[in-house]
Amino acid sequence: MKPITIALIAAIHAVSVFSASANDTPDATVVSTDGQYTCTVTFLTPRIVRITKTHTGRTFRQQSLSVVLQKQQTTVKQRQTDGLLTLASNDITIHINPATLRLTFDRTGGQTLLNEQSFSLDPITHGADTDAFQAQQSFSLQKDEPLYGLGILQDGKLNRRGTHRLMIQSNQEDYQNVVQSIKGYALFWDNYSPTIFHDDELSTSFHSQVADGIDYYFLLGNDTDGCIAQLRQLTGQVPMPPLWTLGYWQSKERYKSMNETYNVVKKYRQMQIPIDGIVQDWQYWGCNHFWNAADFLADGFQDAPRWIDSIHAADAHLMITVWSSFGPFTKGYAQLDNIGQLLDFRTWPSSGSSHWPPRMDYPSGVRCYNPFSTAARDIYWGQIQNLLQKGVDAWWMDSTEPDNEDFDDNDFDRLVGDNPEDHITMRRMRNAYPLACVSGVYNHQRACTDSTRVFIMTR
Repeated sequence: MKPITIALIAAIHAVSVFSASANDTPDATVVSTDGQYTCTVTFLTPRIVRITKTHTGRTFRQQSLSVVLQKQQTTVKQRQTDGLLTLASNDITIHINPATLRLTFDRTGGQTLLNEQSFSLDPITHGADTDAFQAQQSFSLQKDEPLYGLGILQDGKLNRRGTHRLMIQSNQEDYQNVVQSIKGYALFWDNYSPTIFHDDELSTSFHSQVADGIDYYFLLGNDTDGCIAQLRQLTGQVPMPPLWTLGYWQSKERYKSMNETYNVVKKYRQMQIPIDGIVQDWQYWGCNHFWNAADFLADGFQDAPRWIDSIHAADAHLMITVWSSFGPFTKGYAQLDNIGQLLDFRTWPSSGSSHWPPRMDYPSGVRCYNPFSTAARDIYWGQIQNLLQKGVDAWWMDSTEPDNEDFDDNDFDRLVGDNPEDHITMRRMRNAYPLACVSGVYNHQRACTDSTRVFIMTR
């Protein structure tokens, strides 16, 4: 069947069908009965569907930082029955109610999997995001239907039913806007602003602070492995890690000298216990004013190339920590400050002293950088590349959330994109900060060399 595009204008109670070119894939665009909202359903594959909703006539400018999958040629059958528009691939059948723009997802020829309940797109009336909306979409789940996901939460629970969370990346909990049902489907809510996930006996919902519209993906995997496979197809396959990373690593809350680090590796070899990697954590740069200097400035860390060569000679690898922030005595701080790409909120460590407890009357001046700026990512890589050139094998990227102690509306209102005219605020991008940090390092290293695989550990 040739791919088609459907336009359903419910206000005049008629369906207009237009043949699409052979290169198009099926989209269904439905305008609500009152003409206020437009919903677009796009089959990327027979098992992956994108759903967007926005105000009619509004340009949907939101660009995904996560999705890499391009639409594939997909056969989709369409029909109109009892006032509903139905679209069906070989795997998923979607029924669209033009009066409410509610969608129902079924297995083609089988059970109902998920029902949309209600949605809202409320204009933002103050602050720097007044050109956008708060977006909310709720769903109806079966009472006894377990739901898994959301990322790394330290509450000891697997089932996310009955959960209420304000999802903002933090030091101890890291969020992903993905949930998976025991029924074999998954939802990916593609939004990077602070988002409330709420589930109770009435509904399951996502509510994001900034959006151009509702934007989510329905993925049918049939089981857990299948859902993960569909998510990888949507957002990218995991790169093959270096073989050594599959072996045993040794780590602790920092080794305080090069000799201590090397002697641990040496002891393992003497005891004939296999070890493939060792992690050098923080403060190899010295005091906190030199925070993340990307150099070995502390006592006990002289002659780094010889130290790294010794670890390699013992047939082990070195992972080293870097942060998304810089102390005021570092070159990175000066270069980023010069182009206005240091963020103003307080971050850890607060004290300039390296001792514990910290002296709060002796501020560190450490500031995080803006990874959403291309120029800032270039400067960041220009600093930490020094470690790669000395022979470091892998990155422990700490505090990519980032750690923040007093994030307020002024910080959220800051424009963070390359082009101020795009009006991209930190509030809109807040939860993508780790992705921007990590991808900046990965892409720069890949551009630098293809002789070794990039390996990054981060929260």
